[in-house]
Amino acid sequence: MRKVVDCSALDRPELPAFLVASRHNHALLTDACQQEAFAAGLKVQELFEPFADHPGQAVLLMPTWHIWRLRPKTSCFLPKFVDRKQTAAFLKYCRLLVSGNELLLANVIKKQEEASFGLLAGTLVNLSLGIVVDKQASHP
Repeated sequence: MRKVVDCSALDRPELPAFLVASRHNHALLTDACQQEAFAAGLKVQELFEPFADHPGQAVLLMPTWHIWRLRPKTSCFLPKFVDRKQTAAFLKYCRLLVSGNELLLANVIKKQEEASFGLLAGTLVNLSLGIVVDKQASHP
């Protein structure tokens, strides 16, 4: 089963229960959800923690501006929504974040400023580059 997750769902006990219920359950994270999570600052560690324990169950979607430009030409449209690069790196990112990796925490503070500014301005900020874990951050 797949569920689109908004930021309020990240902070509720139903999300970990959903992930534990079946390894075939997937949480779909939009760019708006990511922006709201990063706007929460270091609380993003808690919000993303359930995904550190459930490999492959988080699916990060392409930015909204990219999705609305797609034209449905096939019956298998959902894979075009998925950001494969971010999704592949998300488990490692969550695990490093939960472990307290200093480089990622510094990056979270920077992203908090960007996300908060975007929310105040009423625009979505592209935070996707922060999900990809670089080699320097993965070796503290």
